[in-house]
Amino acid sequence: MPVIPSNARIASFLPYAQIMPEIDLLITNGGYGTVNMAISHGIPVISAGLTEDKEEVSAHVQWSGAGIDLRTNQATHEAIQHAVDEIFTQPGYRERAQQFSLEFASHDVEAELLSLIEECVRDSVSA
Repeated sequence: MPVIPSNARIASFLPYAQIMPEIDLLITNGGYGTVNMAISHGIPVISAGLTEDKEEVSAHVQWSGAGIDLRTNQATHEAIQHAVDEIFTQPGYRERAQQFSLEFASHDVEAELLSLIEECVRDSVSA
């Protein structure tokens, strides 16, 4: 078993709402919900995933400037270390993630969704 650094944790479940405000960087397999949760908290992302929708999510992380897509399912230690160094030495990743965090916070998702549903219902009733 590999040696786990003192500042790292391994768990089968993570209560994201509790831990996201406490972390500086998320390294993930590119799950949609996890990536969105991190970016909504202004946390840059390193993503390594090519299955399901993870390839697309990871590509969006890179494209958006909020993180790095390692473009693999099995990232090497060296690739992860290089990406971590890049994230922590280039402030643009954190700045971009924080810009997205402000954008996320500017939306009342429930109200916006209800408005769209009501509009669709209104349009279909009047048709």
